[in-house]
Amino acid sequence: MLKKYILTFLIGVISISTFANSDSEEPSRLILFLGRFHPLILHLPIGALLITFYLDIVGRLKKQYQHKAVHYSLGFSAVFAVLTCLLGYFLSLEGGYDESVLDFHFYLGIAAAVMIIVLFFMSKSTQKNTRLLFFPFFVLTIACLSAAGHYGSVLTHGENFITEYAYAPQEEPLILEVDSLKIFENVVCKILDDKCIQCHNSTKKKGDLSLLTKETILKGGESGVILHPKDPFESLIYSSALLPITDDAHMPPEGKPQLTKDELWVLKYWIRNNADFQTKIHSLPVNDTLKRIATKYLILEKKKIPFASDSDISKVQKSGFSVTSIVPNKPELTVKFLGKNATKANLKKLNNIVEQIVELDLNNSGISDNMLGNLERFSNLKRLRLDNTDIADKTLSAITNLEDLEFLNLYNTKITLNGLKDLLENNPIPKIYTWSSEIASSDVSNMEKEFNVSISNGVFDGFVEKVALKKPVLNTEKTLFVDTISIRLETKMRGAEIRYSLDSTQPNEHSELYTKPIILKEGAYLMARVYKNNWLPSETLNRSFSKIGVQIEDFSLKVNPDKRYPGAAKLFDFEEGSLNFRDGKWTGFNGLDIEAIVDLKEQKSISSLSVNCLENFNNYILYPNKISLYTSNSKQGPYKFLGSTKIKSLGPSAIGHINRFVVKIPETKSQFFKIIVSNPKKLPSSHPAAGDKPWIFVDEIMLH
Repeated sequence: MLKKYILTFLIGVISISTFANSDSEEPSRLILFLGRFHPLILHLPIGALLITFYLDIVGRLKKQYQHKAVHYSLGFSAVFAVLTCLLGYFLSLEGGYDESVLDFHFYLGIAAAVMIIVLFFMSKSTQKNTRLLFFPFFVLTIACLSAAGHYGSVLTHGENFITEYAYAPQEEPLILEVDSLKIFENVVCKILDDKCIQCHNSTKKKGDLSLLTKETILKGGESGVILHPKDPFESLIYSSALLPITDDAHMPPEGKPQLTKDELWVLKYWIRNNADFQTKIHSLPVNDTLKRIATKYLILEKKKIPFASDSDISKVQKSGFSVTSIVPNKPELTVKFLGKNATKANLKKLNNIVEQIVELDLNNSGISDNMLGNLERFSNLKRLRLDNTDIADKTLSAITNLEDLEFLNLYNTKITLNGLKDLLENNPIPKIYTWSSEIASSDVSNMEKEFNVSISNGVFDGFVEKVALKKPVLNTEKTLFVDTISIRLETKMRGAEIRYSLDSTQPNEHSELYTKPIILKEGAYLMARVYKNNWLPSETLNRSFSKIGVQIEDFSLKVNPDKRYPGAAKLFDFEEGSLNFRDGKWTGFNGLDIEAIVDLKEQKSISSLSVNCLENFNNYILYPNKISLYTSNSKQGPYKFLGSTKIKSLGPSAIGHINRFVVKIPETKSQFFKIIVSNPKKLPSSHPAAGDKPWIFVDEIMLH
């Protein structure tokens, strides 16, 4: 009965397709419509066949062979394998594919379908020889199906799609100067590669057009020549991108990444200047816009930033700044002044960590022009907040040389239009905030167009003040994990979207769009913002997620935490506490050391220990003064010293600080480790209760 249904189904599909395509040289719209279902349907026979193969192997091993299940599964695979071949044929009628690769894919697909049908009939046979051949023939069928899938990936993604990351990438030669760039090879070609090559390559030639080489670009496609030197508007390679996005001739098609303003400008400029494939930028007419855009395509050596010393960071913290690593175990730092009136002496403390500071927040710090003469030393600075201060144009001059700067907040300052123009002429910073300054709103749009930057001045249509969105809500409580972690974000604003990054770069309206939970398999630093038309973007949500190499389940403490802040398991539960020491996630020890012995159940390699600690000076909570790590061959000892780190209190300025202190050791393979977190024992003389016993608060101890 099943065979009759399969045969009836296939005859019906073939009859409908033949009728729909009869008496026509061009494929009908119905045929083309059905062909688009090929990528969807093809996964059904593949998945079913692999599940059937699994059932076959398990049945043989356990000697409980499910004959009916295997037979019916192969029938399902056979039906959809034939349907997949048919829809694949319909899809091929659109054209634009390399004929030789298409033939390999097509005939291997048909062969796989035929072999699945043969397997279906073999599975019902009771003959001994047929049963002996069934399994090897099954393996051969899967091999044939895999080969068909490979050529399918070549058709849609290019011939090296599978092997692209199998080998180390070739290092591109360094290009340090704009004048050394070839406008086509180093700039235009990369634009085409990013936005066009996926559909116009050697194996997938939509419109019979390939953009891989000079020869294929000049040859054009079925629409004719696409490049007319000196005439961009007659050149389809440029003009098709200017059509309405809903137009069928618009390229790239709707739903694909579109060309940016800068990319369109470069294409137009290149074509107007004779569309030469060899010319270097220095041979072209002088143009500041070209040089600015081309700077993005320089191939530079990656900056290697050294780690700041603990003593230098401690000095900065004692001077009234918070200092936080942007990504754990990375040297880049974000620094914020916590007081109200910064002095030159405060700012001078930053001198020893200028190389590591990537984000600097001097908002509401009371600084003025004569205090920021050394800003040019912050060579790696990306984000700078100077809002609500007394700075003016003199400070903008010091910012000119900060080439990596991406974000500048000048809200409620004394800067002028001339000062901002001078800055942008030398350093077009992508995002600037100038609300409540001496810059008129009418000047903003002109400067945005002239320098191709985004300037928020607090107004839009009708001079209505924009309202800032609330930052996204993070619905994932834990930030530490062993295998994977699912990050869930949400915004209550209807019609708004969340953009995010995972590499500590500030997200913008072009960053990755959040549409579903983010699954992390490795540690990352999440930054996310909410965007909506005619609204100011939200503040940035920042959160670090760390993957822990070793999960500690068996431990013992020499002394339990104080009864007011109990719960020894909190030391190893992967839940970090907040600045509120009463949040229930911290363990507290009054005047006592933490001494923990950890049993990893088996020997594991350890290269570092990290301990999360809280300091709140006014509440008698200090950092530990030392953290030490030991190892032994048995739980009873003796224990061998591996390493330690000394820690200094931040003093009266520490009104709430959390830090993760790390003890690095030579890689050690062992099962038993002893961890000692040393209490300072007495409050320092600078404390009103000097001499009393201090608290140490720890929420997480981790071995890496």
